[in-house]
Amino acid sequence: MTKNIFKTCEVYDLISRQYSALKKEYKKNFDMKFDLQKRIISPQCALTMAKNIFVHGDYKMHLI
Repeated sequence: MTKNIFKTCEVYDLISRQYSALKKEYKKNFDMKFDLQKRIISPQCALTMAKNIFVHGDYKMHLI
């Protein structure tokens, strides 16, 4: 059985690389979430849009 022995600078480098990779992944997911949130239509907004389509654009209530 062998023991793994690391120098302080090696441990720092390993942790630093893992941190950077996780930070990059987090930012990518955060940006994706932000982009997806812009495309979400609330149930209230969808209902208002449907009413407006049903009355051929004569529904004067503002979209929420």
